[in-house]
Amino acid sequence: MRDVYVVSAVRTPVGKRNGYLREWTAPELFGFVLNEVVQRVGVDAGIIDDVICGTVNQVGEQGFCIGRTGLLASGFPETVPGMSINRQCGSSLTAIQIAYGMIASNTMDIIVAGGVETMTKYDISSDVGGTLPNGKPQGTPYGDYYLKRLHGLPLLNMGQAAQEVAGRWGITRLECEEFAVSSHRKAHAATVNGYF
Repeated sequence: MRDVYVVSAVRTPVGKRNGYLREWTAPELFGFVLNEVVQRVGVDAGIIDDVICGTVNQVGEQGFCIGRTGLLASGFPETVPGMSINRQCGSSLTAIQIAYGMIASNTMDIIVAGGVETMTKYDISSDVGGTLPNGKPQGTPYGDYYLKRLHGLPLLNMGQAAQEVAGRWGITRLECEEFAVSSHRKAHAATVNGYF
């Protein structure tokens, strides 16, 4: 296995619902980040082997293949491929894990991995229910096959799942808050020291 290095990291500012970023499309936001990530390290975008983008609600402008549409909204050449993945709230992390595996296994050399989500336009569960462009129901992924696996348990959102995990493993709110503060301190120190 080869060593793998992160050589650049970029993100947009954190927005708020219907805030400053509301007029941007998801591909434009991702394209802006792609341009910036290569500019910061002076890499020719043409040598990038792949772009991997995680997105939870893959509908509307975030649908199709956001890894590719975001790439086309950037200055990257059309020869660079892109893919989209969905592992719900772990989508961007999984994009990074896939990139790591591809580089470590000597399959590829340079990959940009990340994610995009515009929650002003696409609420949580935007891909569940709703109406298709032809007016027909969009449907739901929760068919009988899915609900039977729950054995009568309710569907949980991320907050409810976190509460369940905390209860099962005896994690206190204070421990969570201490971890969060520690994480923010590390991120602040990395920013101040120019690690990225």
